[in-house]
Amino acid sequence: MVVLVALRAARVLTRKMEPLVAAANAVAADDLDKPAGTSDVAEVDDVLAAMERMRVSLKRSLEEQMASEETRRQRMETLAHELKTPLTLIQGNAELLAADLEEGRLQGEQADEARAILDATHRLDAALIDIISAWREGERDGEGRSEPDADSRG
Repeated sequence: MVVLVALRAARVLTRKMEPLVAAANAVAADDLDKPAGTSDVAEVDDVLAAMERMRVSLKRSLEEQMASEETRRQRMETLAHELKTPLTLIQGNAELLAADLEEGRLQGEQADEARAILDATHRLDAALIDIISAWREGERDGEGRSEPDADSRG
């Protein structure tokens, strides 16, 4: 008889705890849109209310993190574009100077400065590409977040 009462009590208790299990499973499955629910047992309701506050807080935190990451991504794209555009212009002009150098139109100090400008723009371009590549790698390592478009490379 005691065993039957214990089994019945266990079944009733299990049923009363189902909303807790459902709420925990929803959070575990990343379903932060599903409210925790309620129960007709005050103690279970207290735990469900705490779980609901936790769910709302976690959802808000994740949304803020995603917004922050999007802002950071947009800033990186803008920075890459803002650096690449003038660098491309300088490099193009340096290449024109290099053509003048090859044709013998530049002499002495002008020739040395033209070479220095062209070399510096190539180093800056390579460094910028390395920075963008490292950032993209970091984005990929960071759970597949987005990366700058090809347009941000110039």
